[in-house]
This record gives sequence, C-alpha cells and structure tokens, in this order.
Amino acid sequence: ETLHKTGLFSDIRLYNREGVKLYSSLETPSISPKETLEKELNRKVASKEIQPTLERIEQKMILNKHQETPEFKAIQQKLESLQPPTPPIPKTPKLPGI
Repeated sequence: ETLHKTGLFSDIRLYNREGVKLYSSLETPSISPKETLEKELNRKVASKEIQPTLERIEQKMILNKHQETPEFKAIQQKLESLQPPTPPIPKTPKLPGI
C-alpha cells in the first residue's frame, strides 16, 4: 500500500500462483493493492488445491528426517482428513451346510 501511495511505480501488478492477474494499478488506480492481497491471502483454500502442496511438504520433511516434529504430525493428520472415508468391508453371508 505504501508503494502504491508514493506513485514511484507506473504499475503494480499482483498475480496468483497460477499466473492469473489479480490486480493492476493501471487498470484500477483507485483501489489499493492491499485489499486484493488481503483477500487472496485470507481466502478459503479448497482441499484439492492444498493436498498436493501438503504431500510435497510431507515428502521434504521425510527427506530431511523431520518425522518426529509436531508440524509433520499435523500435516499427516490434515492429509488423513482430506482422504475420502473407506467403505466398510461387507460381511460374508453364511451359507447353510458350510
């Protein structure tokens, strides 16, 4: 916001991780980039979006031998909660004479 107010830059642009432009001070000079940035940082992240990131972090922590840390355990718990529940195994019907 401070950089926006100074006017030292001709354009301030914000992009998300997918490369989608979220903000341009040339297109919306009356809006502060702070609002756009706060909105993006505080948005709810979908499970399908966060799961690959958590899996990469988990693998790096294993590689660096950090499996005993509370952070590793928290990541594992979150990954488990993102997995669909496994259906119960049906009981085998009893056949007469066996």
